[in-house]
Amino acid sequence: MNDDFPTRLPWPSNFPEVIIHTDVRSRDGHPGYVAAKSGDADAGLILAADLLSPDGLARIQALVAGRSTLLLPVVADELTGFNAIPDAMAQVLGSKLGLPVIAGEIVQTNKVGHTRAPAFQRLVTPATFEGQVQPGANYVLVDDHVGLGGTLANLRGYVEARGGEVIAITTLTESRDARIISLQSATRIAVSNKNCAMGAAWPST
Repeated sequence: MNDDFPTRLPWPSNFPEVIIHTDVRSRDGHPGYVAAKSGDADAGLILAADLLSPDGLARIQALVAGRSTLLLPVVADELTGFNAIPDAMAQVLGSKLGLPVIAGEIVQTNKVGHTRAPAFQRLVTPATFEGQVQPGANYVLVDDHVGLGGTLANLRGYVEARGGEVIAITTLTESRDARIISLQSATRIAVSNKNCAMGAAWPST
């Protein structure tokens, strides 16, 4: 399997929306955000404790009920340094929900610089991953933000191509409507038809 190229797998029709905890303004206004984004683990834990929502916690709890589940944070270096927020979120979620955190076992292998980046840069610099997946395990992916959803889709593909199952995704914030991460059939058909009209081929993944 070539890990230089991310694996994309079809989304199941019933895949749940990404569970979002707060808005970008509240995140950016938090006194610990910049430090946490640049690698301060203590600032990340304070940020997560302050901004993870009771509703979000309850929704995650409902999705994992009765299933042994692992929390998998996106571990990545940003252009400003190591992003401590996903790991801090996972640690706080694990403590509150009684779920184990798989930190450092699966990591992003490239520095993509997606924070506040334009869509084109996100598309041409996809995140890739390496590490050991536990076959048969259920995973909840944890990240600080969902925009176009490419990083999370690539991580899901990596996990499921190696025998794990991603049952939910949660992020601190989102871009507009980004929580609807699975590509719906109507959207795929509309984009495919537009691409065909322009003489472009629809990618297989």
